Amino acid sequence: MPTWNYITAHVYGKVRITREDPELQRIVVALAEKFEAGAATPWTLAASGPDTATRVRGVVGFELHADSVQIKPKLSQNQPVVNVEGTIAGLRGTASEESAAVAALMQKELERRGP
Repeated sequence: MPTWNYITAHVYGKVRITREDPELQRIVVALAEKFEAGAATPWTLAASGPDTATRVRGVVGFELHADSVQIKPKLSQNQPVVNVEGTIAGLRGTASEESAAVAALMQKELERRGP
């Protein structure tokens, strides 16, 4: 039976919505620079077709000023140690960076739990 491990964040604060084209383009460019940086051929707004600029106008951008962030982990803390260790091993056995990150967090939680 698989286990579902996750960490959720509840973020509270003030949101500013924008639909202004220049600002939306700035947001899209910044996000692409960040998340496309490791790609063999990174996507850029400038190199995309003219219809992409039209699509950007359909995006609703936002800026969030967080007043409070609450983190809630669910990392098999209610499971016996042997189950947690098996889950950690299974996650580490994949090629996924995300799985390895969850395994590392689970390992920390297991070490905090103690013997």
